[in-house]
Amino acid sequence: RGATLGRAGRALGTFLGAALVPPLAAVALLGRSMPAGEALRGTLGSWPWVLGGQASALAFYRDLMGTQHLGASLGAMARCAGGYAAVLVPTAALALALHGTRWSWRIAVGGFPLVAVVLGACSAPGAWLEAPRALPLVTLGLAVAAGGGRLGPRRVPALALAVFALALLAKIFFNVHAYHYGFALAMPATLLVVVALVGWAPAAITARGGCGALFRAVALACLLVAALTHLEVSGRPLLNDEVKEVGGSPRRPIGWAAAPTRSSPTHAARWWRPHSVPWLARSRRDRASPSFPRA
Repeated sequence: RGATLGRAGRALGTFLGAALVPPLAAVALLGRSMPAGEALRGTLGSWPWVLGGQASALAFYRDLMGTQHLGASLGAMARCAGGYAAVLVPTAALALALHGTRWSWRIAVGGFPLVAVVLGACSAPGAWLEAPRALPLVTLGLAVAAGGGRLGPRRVPALALAVFALALLAKIFFNVHAYHYGFALAMPATLLVVVALVGWAPAAITARGGCGALFRAVALACLLVAALTHLEVSGRPLLNDEVKEVGGSPRRPIGWAAAPTRSSPTHAARWWRPHSVPWLARSRRDRASPSFPRA
């Protein structure tokens, strides 16, 4: 045990030492041209402003994190988690009930298109767009399962990925979405959930004698409908191809800009209206100047 703690201590010391080298070098280099205090502030960048609470106090970030209306955000998370359970729990029970069946793959092949068509036809697109809101709860549950050793040899990498995913979700914890910051911040959690749905859960059902292929087929159908819904809604503004000049009516929300022409670098910019991004529409109405979302 002592040797293990020693190796862990050396590994931690090596990591922290390597992590401190770049900022210390930056302070030393900046200190050659400015006072030490300014060099330190320049190296720290915006971290003091972020950790001091000034950023999180802005209405923009409160809306982004879901703390602007915390009760509504918690209710949306609970509804989305209930939607997950409404689809996956009966599927898991049915897969376990099909004990020892020899037609598992035939059932899966037939169930996949059936479930995809039913879910696509009978569910509202908004339900799939709101589905990422439950990612913090699901990721937390997977972290607990991994910490409890229920994933066997996959415990350590699964726990590491779950902790990393929760750390990234902290910025949008109560309002997880797949657009804006969510395209990057929600990606590790989404990856973890996908692996759990199509890998770990079916394997656990099969190990208990059930039809893991059926659960995998239903999970893949859900993922397919969710992906197609996001693609359709995200591509709708591009298909509309609306044109708006910079400096036009402030009441109209604006979105992404294409490269301006040489003759008129500002007024010739092309814009599309992001119907599927309520965040952008709200923030545009709250400001009088044009908004340039980061790519």
